[in-house]
Amino acid sequence: MRPINRKKSKVFSFLLGLVYGYRTADMELKVLPLSDFDADNHDGANIYFLDKKRDLVSKNKPIEDPSHVVVILEDLGAKKVRIYIYKS
Repeated sequence: MRPINRKKSKVFSFLLGLVYGYRTADMELKVLPLSDFDADNHDGANIYFLDKKRDLVSKNKPIEDPSHVVVILEDLGAKKVRIYIYKS
């Protein structure tokens, strides 16, 4: 088994940190096609735009041709974290 070089890719480091950070939380995860993404449906959530080819991660600022969009909504009332991953 080869070790993972998490410092090589910003996108991979972001996703690894996301999994590690919410590992004990009550989580709801949905994976959807990128064509279904609409920022208006996620008011109050943190939206991250990822581009694997150019190794870019941008928070709340759209980038041109993202490969993934990750939406994180922490619902304090229900004590649940909702994560939506839109991928192409």
